[in-house]
Amino acid sequence: MLVLEEHIWVVVVGFIIAFILSFGIGANDVANSFGTSVGSKVLTLRQACTLATIFELLGAVLLGSHVSTTIRSGITDITPLQNQTKGVDLLLYGQISSLFGSCLWLLVATFFRIPVSGTHSIVGSTMGFALVLFGVSGIKWLGLIKIVASWFISPVLSGLISVILFLLLRKFVLTKDEPLEPALRTLPLIYGVAVIVNSISILLQAPPMLRFNLIPVWGKFLVSCSLGVIVALLVKFIVIPKMRHKILKQLQCPNKAQVPADQQVVSIWQKLMRKIGIKKKKKQEDVIEPDKKHQSSLMELQVEPQLANSPEEVEVHYTTLQTAIPIFKTSDAEHTTNDNNEQPPLVELYIPVIKDRPAEAKVFSFVQILTAVLGSFAHGGNDVR
Repeated sequence: MLVLEEHIWVVVVGFIIAFILSFGIGANDVANSFGTSVGSKVLTLRQACTLATIFELLGAVLLGSHVSTTIRSGITDITPLQNQTKGVDLLLYGQISSLFGSCLWLLVATFFRIPVSGTHSIVGSTMGFALVLFGVSGIKWLGLIKIVASWFISPVLSGLISVILFLLLRKFVLTKDEPLEPALRTLPLIYGVAVIVNSISILLQAPPMLRFNLIPVWGKFLVSCSLGVIVALLVKFIVIPKMRHKILKQLQCPNKAQVPADQQVVSIWQKLMRKIGIKKKKKQEDVIEPDKKHQSSLMELQVEPQLANSPEEVEVHYTTLQTAIPIFKTSDAEHTTNDNNEQPPLVELYIPVIKDRPAEAKVFSFVQILTAVLGSFAHGGNDVR
């Protein structure tokens, strides 16, 4: 469509709002894809931002054409505007209003740390613009029902797929006594299937300017399967041997001695006595409580694991999850110090922990990067475009 000179300012304002909207999408939606990878230290924040930039852009270019068509003409019926003198102006102003409304809501939601979808925002704002301009008759209800239905179907389908994948991994990898080799054997299959699915999506939904529509459907499936097989073979014969050597080397040369896997001995009493003030408070029985002005010290306390050869069993109770300090009667606590200002005896608390198996964790850290990248790619094709 030819843009008249009098409409240039609308296009410029639309670009500015779109960039601000992208800021909100990046802060809210993109963080959903890479949040777990950054939180688990698999990726640094800089690496996550770099990968997100690349794959969000690729997703928008390769997969986003059909989504943009749906947003443009699948929600509202714009045919009445074609017969009006100011129809083009009304459409431009309506789209600007939709962008601004979606942008404002995303920024507000991000400020309050609420994970929301950019798709929901733009669909709602577009529908609002159509209701104001045309009323109920201006909305394509069938198209809207399909979009809303997908919001409920997508979580169910993704949840089912997640359950099936986890059950398979738990049966064939996580329950094995030696998880390294079973975990490595899953990598070619995971990477190959991921490449096949994404290749089919790109070839079927790419914009016409890429000329992928000239390839017959059977050819698209053949190309996708071929790419998946090639990637699986590369992972099996090149990536896995290097990964196996690296993981075994790390496991044979641990950085430092660790606490036994079935328990963790935590020493807290001496650190608490050094960092907080103690006062007596009479209730049903006298207890030791931290002074109010030192409450923040409890939150800063660094609890370090220590080894113990024959720790004594000590009954420990807690007042709240915030303080989590042992409570003793005052008469007992008075014996913990003496005139020589000796430190109170060590109180050792045993915290059972889940047995860690670093081999499988290191293998699946690469799979976690793959899932984050593919999630960013799909998000770029759906929300960014």
